[in-house]
Amino acid sequence: MLFGSMPYFGDVPLFDLNALPFFAVALIFLRPGFLSGLWRKDGLSRGLLLATGAGILLAAVQQFRLPGPSDRFCVALFYLLLPLAGCAWADCWKRQLPFFLAGLALITLIINFNEFFHKLEPIGLSGNWNWNQTLLAISLPFPFLLLCRKHARLVILTAASSAVFLLWLLFPANTSRAAIIAIPGAALLLLCSQLGATSRIRVLPAILVAAGGVALFLIVMLAPPAPFAAELNTDSRIQLWRGAFDLVNNNILFGVGPGRFEDVIPHYLPEDYFRTPFVADRHPHPHNEILLYLSNFGVIGLIWAVLLIAVLVRGIIRLRSFDRIGLGLAFAALVLLLHGQLDVLLSTPLAGGIFLLLAGMFWKSGAPRPESLQTPIPMRVRQIAVLLCVLAGAYAAWGNFASGLALRSARLARDRGDLSGALSGLKESLNVKPTPQAYLFQGSIELFDRKNPVAAANAFGELENRLGLSNYSHANGLMARALASSGREKEALVYFEREQRNFPLSGLNAGFALMVLRRNASPEIVQAAEERFRTVMAAKGLTPADFPLLLRNPLWDDSPLLLREGLEKQR
Repeated sequence: MLFGSMPYFGDVPLFDLNALPFFAVALIFLRPGFLSGLWRKDGLSRGLLLATGAGILLAAVQQFRLPGPSDRFCVALFYLLLPLAGCAWADCWKRQLPFFLAGLALITLIINFNEFFHKLEPIGLSGNWNWNQTLLAISLPFPFLLLCRKHARLVILTAASSAVFLLWLLFPANTSRAAIIAIPGAALLLLCSQLGATSRIRVLPAILVAAGGVALFLIVMLAPPAPFAAELNTDSRIQLWRGAFDLVNNNILFGVGPGRFEDVIPHYLPEDYFRTPFVADRHPHPHNEILLYLSNFGVIGLIWAVLLIAVLVRGIIRLRSFDRIGLGLAFAALVLLLHGQLDVLLSTPLAGGIFLLLAGMFWKSGAPRPESLQTPIPMRVRQIAVLLCVLAGAYAAWGNFASGLALRSARLARDRGDLSGALSGLKESLNVKPTPQAYLFQGSIELFDRKNPVAAANAFGELENRLGLSNYSHANGLMARALASSGREKEALVYFEREQRNFPLSGLNAGFALMVLRRNASPEIVQAAEERFRTVMAAKGLTPADFPLLLRNPLWDDSPLLLREGLEKQR
């Protein structure tokens, strides 16, 4: 990967969100006394510990009451427990993270130059060019900070800005707006946090910035100014936020549970979202950290997020101005925090893990000298608990890796035209760990390559039966086509309607549904379906006669931008 391209690299995770919380618990067991010290000495810490406990309890209830794999509870623990691991070992993280980030910067640069020469997107280790740019911006200052002992703020800002400028020169089409906003914003916050003689004075800029950010977000969501309203309506991110805002509004008390945002958000997306240039078939997260916590845990998630940000900012405010490594880590935490309001870093173990560990580290450094108290748990019991947690984490990590590796081999086999090898790899992947990606891929092979609609319907059905996902990408539309092709047309109509609700401007789905309705429904229903089909195609600038065009280019059905570019090339 460092010196050549690696197709389907993103399919092979190792330390994913479901594995890291076991290692976090192990670290907490090694130093449990710090919790008692924080509880006794600091009111803000007491509130955050209470919110963490309430979040864990809520996640356990959601795991038993809502359908889905046990991974979802582990994902909740990732969000809630990693800051505690950062807090317990704050002294170690401060010594080791600078070297880790310096190494990350060098590896990322090597990978990005390799991607430039191979004409690939600059995804680096994160798997996403947007996150990659921010990771390089926060890590590149550390090789210089470790060598240079003066002018820390200038070194940090110059190195971070250089990272963004370099990637803009190499990949002008993949410039991260979130990084461009987050870097100067973090530099300004860091400067403000060091102004004033006391921490009480320094906290005022942080309060003003937080209040301004919340006010701006609410204005954009609820009542955008007239000159900007039209432009905001064409931004896919803004429309997704509005859908997520409605979801949260309807589930404000307890949320929908971690890992279930993707399954629920299709019911809340406004139709204007599907008219924006960058429409996606999947939405694993709301592209906003606060909305993520709200959608996962409701009010408890909001309280937890606000308290976590409060202890993070408090720790940064109490930094000494000559602590160059501390300033570099504070800058990294603030960049990730600001980027997180325009995207979701916690969907990745790397960027999300760094942010949560930094938040925990500054939580500890900003607390009023907590004393680590003796714990009543015997050392032998703690050692056994640590060993069990490490083994559980290693087992989960191996399951992620083995399942992903088999899925990757299946995709490569399919690219070679080896369908039996692809199905064999999929079977191995699903035996190790069932994932929605594997079931969707298996169903697509059965439906389109092997022309076996019965097997395809069985594969698509496992998404809901085994993983509790009633809405995943275009699985409902594919399920409908598989059922219709196997003679179960009346059952197929239910899935066609589901798909049309999830993708109201899908010409492909409306066209296929019309074909089935003509054979099974009354003339009035068929007439209504024909009218809907014409309306959907007209919204795309097409006519019903252009349906074969969408059949040949199914991606055009999702993306107005790809459709427009494709039609221009044809002309």
